[in-house]
Amino acid sequence: MKSNCPHQFSVMKKRKAFVRMSHAADKVVTKSFVMQYAPREDAEICVGYTASKKVGGAVQRGRAKRRLRALVDQHIRLNADSSFPHGYDLVFIARYSVVRREFSKIGKDFEMAISGLKG
Repeated sequence: MKSNCPHQFSVMKKRKAFVRMSHAADKVVTKSFVMQYAPREDAEICVGYTASKKVGGAVQRGRAKRRLRALVDQHIRLNADSSFPHGYDLVFIARYSVVRREFSKIGKDFEMAISGLKG
């Protein structure tokens, strides 16, 4: 199945990659999530999502990760007009408020978080 993604895009799944990001990455903290980011040598965008038990039970953690995936899809992965720079590893760590917050406010947090990368 062919992807509609205008960027080379992959999803981070291995614990080793998440641990590397926690030690080597810069971070941006918003009310909804924490975004860790680090440049890559290639032009691919690699994204990981995580939610701890502080967010809530399994249902709340799943919802939090789905909302974060929807933000990435909307702003980066499926957006052909996106000017998001290539070559970054991104990890989104859900915070407690992401489950209950309005999606438009989470989107504004997301735009604020990625604005530093575009510069």
